Amino acid sequence: MKAKSGIWIAILLPLMAVSPALAQSLKSRRDYIVGDHPVGVVAADYDNDGFLDLITVNQQTASIGDIALMKGFGDGTFRKVSGIISGSHPSGLSYVDVNADGKPDLVVANLTSQEVAVHLGNGTGGFGAKISTPIVGTPSGLTTGDWNGDGKVDVAVLNGAQSTIMILLGDGTGHFPTAKQTFAVGPSSKNITTADFNRDGKADLAVVSNTTNALQIFRGDGTGLFALNSTLTTGTGPIALAIANFNNDKDASNRDILDLAVANSAGDSVSIFLGTSAGGFGAPTTLSPGFGPRGLAVADLDKLQSIGGAAFLIPGRIPVPYGAFPDAVAVGDFNRDGKVDVIAANEQINSLSVVLGDGNCGFTSVNSANNTGITPIAMAAADFNRDNCPDLITANHGDGTYSYMINNCSANFTVTNGTLVGCPDPNAISVGDLNGDGNNDMAIACESSLTGPLGTGDLCARLGTGTTPFFGVPVCESAIAPTIEGLAIGGYTLDAFDDYAITSSPATRPPGQTTDLVSIARSDGAGGVVDIPATFPVGLQPHGVAKGDLNNDGFLDLVVTNSGSGTISALLGDGGGVFSFPSIDSLAGQGPTAVALADFNQDGKLDAAVTNTNANDVSLLLGDGLGHFTKVGDFTPSPSW
Repeated sequence: MKAKSGIWIAILLPLMAVSPALAQSLKSRRDYIVGDHPVGVVAADYDNDGFLDLITVNQQTASIGDIALMKGFGDGTFRKVSGIISGSHPSGLSYVDVNADGKPDLVVANLTSQEVAVHLGNGTGGFGAKISTPIVGTPSGLTTGDWNGDGKVDVAVLNGAQSTIMILLGDGTGHFPTAKQTFAVGPSSKNITTADFNRDGKADLAVVSNTTNALQIFRGDGTGLFALNSTLTTGTGPIALAIANFNNDKDASNRDILDLAVANSAGDSVSIFLGTSAGGFGAPTTLSPGFGPRGLAVADLDKLQSIGGAAFLIPGRIPVPYGAFPDAVAVGDFNRDGKVDVIAANEQINSLSVVLGDGNCGFTSVNSANNTGITPIAMAAADFNRDNCPDLITANHGDGTYSYMINNCSANFTVTNGTLVGCPDPNAISVGDLNGDGNNDMAIACESSLTGPLGTGDLCARLGTGTTPFFGVPVCESAIAPTIEGLAIGGYTLDAFDDYAITSSPATRPPGQTTDLVSIARSDGAGGVVDIPATFPVGLQPHGVAKGDLNNDGFLDLVVTNSGSGTISALLGDGGGVFSFPSIDSLAGQGPTAVALADFNQDGKLDAAVTNTNANDVSLLLGDGLGHFTKVGDFTPSPSW
């Protein structure tokens, strides 16, 4: 039976489509060897050549750790040029001009050697021997600032094992001779940072405590002393901090009101605390970035400066009846109010859930009164009766029927159930004009064959009439392919008829086979198939298939999810029924089963949203207009119903 994952694409699609997404695409990932067990990274132009470089803190290199200098070349590439041995097991790094010579230096916390080490920079990429300030404790992190207002760089050292912060005042030469204060913080504190949160001209500190799920704010008095101001509740297992003005708000003096982001590793979440004009923080908003976030970085990726009062858009949750197991979805303007609506087919309770959109990513109450046949697992929306309103058809796997639902243009449906498809175990449906008469026709693919060999599937089409009775008799092709998983009707050839793109997954494969096939079946103009002139290799276990013009050449292309390979395959069409070989494969997620195409980042190129059954998430992949896709994130929907 088809995997239960299709509902998530439909819920995410309208939210993404109506909201500005990434206007700046992220290119393919490139990995670099830096050292063993990297625990931190800083981006800075340390050699003053105009290109950003990277400095990484590697805690276990050669069993002692080092600081790796990665030279950047301005094109997104880097090369390790040296490693600095600073002390035993470095745990934190600050890049700051300690001696006020205009050349930034490195300030390093060394865990096992229990010191703060300074390496003075020469401005061209070199750093000197360490200047060591021994401390009492096991430093797990540090941050730098001017705590007492004397114009010299000071250090706040976080000792995680002792649950303390040590304030060290600098003398401007790289030494920190004055231990001004040591005070308690929460247990297992993991990260420390600094900013002037209440805008009084004095630096404050923020610390996350991993085991108590807390964010502590300490106010500085301008003399080097700090006192606890507030303790905020985070998600589970906070481990990283970032500061920014996420919602672009200002105080009465036009100064930024700073906000905080906390990565919660054990809770698989990020907590966003928006700052207030009084210098405090509001209740957190929780985001779901994926499994086990351990670091944070802040950048304006979409070049929009902000997206309004709410710092981030959060996918909405549409509740359906308990135990419904929504397994198919349709998106469209079903009540003709100009707003996107969502309809889900509920596999276990044999019904549809109709949810009307409000045009602002919200949805009305759910109407689940429309019954279908048994186990609806595929659905298509199209205007079958020529009234300019989308109607619905579901393929019902449990009883081998389809349900036809006429829309009255107000999202109320007249349902006809019980019509046999013509083949057993229907599991995919698609709509198009198979005979060139301008009416929408429909075809349903079946996992099994009525008369063909075991392990093959049938394809049954019904031509639309545009009026009562709306569909003609079934035209079925027996054993057209091995077990059929996906179906997409489209104009793949240069004739007047739409054709079939079919994904299939054989029960057995020869040893070492790493590809399966997509078949293009040419329509005979009556719902049947003339021939299958070509098949095209894709990844293993292809499931969902979607059509669109990926490279803007005017011809339809295909994107296929490969459940067994964890990829999607792009096949570029030439308009004559031939597709590019080999396919262009891009990484998706675990067990991808369904795909939808849309221009999510509004750059004029089709992108892909992919449901990953084995990971229970949705991958967003941005297209480059040539058939390549780059994954920018996995999005975990709300808990299952």
